[in-house]
Amino acid sequence: MKITQYLKQSWHEAKSKPLYTGLYITGVTLAVALTMIFANYYFIRISPTYPEVNRNDTYYLTQCRMHNIAEDYANGWYMGSILARDYVQKIKGPECVSIKYGAVKTLKAKPEFKSDIREDLNVLENDAKFFKIYEFDFLAGRPFSQEEFDNKNKVAVISDIVAEKLYSDCFENIIGKSIFINDIEYRITGIVKHCSQLCTESYADAYCAIDYDNVREMNDRILGPFTAVFLIRNDKQLDDTKKELENIRNQIAGLYEGWELVIGDQPKSHIRTIMQDIQDSSDEEFSWWKIIRNNMLIVIVLLLVPALNMSGMISGRMENRQSEIGIRKSFGATKSSLLSQLFIENMLYTLIGAFLGLIISWSVLYFNMKQIIVMFDPYALYSISAETEPEVSFGMLFSPEVFFTTIIVIFVFNSLSAIVPAWWALRQNIVNSLNNNR
Repeated sequence: MKITQYLKQSWHEAKSKPLYTGLYITGVTLAVALTMIFANYYFIRISPTYPEVNRNDTYYLTQCRMHNIAEDYANGWYMGSILARDYVQKIKGPECVSIKYGAVKTLKAKPEFKSDIREDLNVLENDAKFFKIYEFDFLAGRPFSQEEFDNKNKVAVISDIVAEKLYSDCFENIIGKSIFINDIEYRITGIVKHCSQLCTESYADAYCAIDYDNVREMNDRILGPFTAVFLIRNDKQLDDTKKELENIRNQIAGLYEGWELVIGDQPKSHIRTIMQDIQDSSDEEFSWWKIIRNNMLIVIVLLLVPALNMSGMISGRMENRQSEIGIRKSFGATKSSLLSQLFIENMLYTLIGAFLGLIISWSVLYFNMKQIIVMFDPYALYSISAETEPEVSFGMLFSPEVFFTTIIVIFVFNSLSAIVPAWWALRQNIVNSLNNNR
């Protein structure tokens, strides 16, 4: 077959010119590696992954302000317990509404623990509906129920890592035992498989039932530390949610004369929340066009600049191969066959470079994720422990969509960088090609 012959010729050509081949493959490797690191980071933060499998349908209500109209000043924070529990939690538009807030609390040693322990825990206080939006794998037990939450029972779900630290028993035997956080005793109802710290909305060591009575708040408990998570499946649910939030704003304005509740363009989708955090922009400054423009510029720099460099290398290489091309033409080789040969050579180098680039990008993301976060989104570090490296699973790294899209784009750029100079070289007539001594 011709393809087999072309591959043999390409391999022979690669071995005969190791410097050129090495530089070409290195260029492709760097282009693929940098592009995959860039694309995979966004994929990890945006696409559905355990336990945030509903990211495409998840919306958030976070920042709130109470604006004093007469004196024109505002207090800003998240939601307080009154706003969260008595208003937002009762919204009917979404499929599900959950209230949560995160804090670092101390796990202290107690006699029943298998060793002396005193360390900080990442704790999420949340309601029972939290586990309907974030689909955790329960290794033992169950999430705490709505009835337990309504009765203000001190119940908690812990991660498997915390369970292994505390007890030597199997997970099933731990259910019903206690965990002591900030000297408050919680009964364990379930143990979940831990998730990566890159799942910043759901990551915690322990998930405790919210205690609305013991939080710091302001503006008559309208502002406080709570955020709302909405599970919204379609545009109608989104429109209904926004209408209900507007009604809440009007109710608050009626209760607090001279004040208005400002929530901006919320609830915001997961993708918008992440992109807005990465771009460090306010609601007024946020623009999808700006996001697309900035990211497209990065992709073009990562792909186009190496492609132009390789095009120059190939053009110089074609000048040196003019005599070879002239001889092959004189023996009856057609332009299409010569072009196919050059195209196969380019694809072989590109495939090798793509494979190496993929390995490098995965290695960098797996072993140096914290440095990548600092480069792309330093604000995400506030949600990630400084002592540990964020966990990255193979499922988070490997996205067929990202990989094949990147490879296709690389092939297109590299093909153009190879075919254009090759086409110009093949336009030379046989005599000029044979007489070319450069």
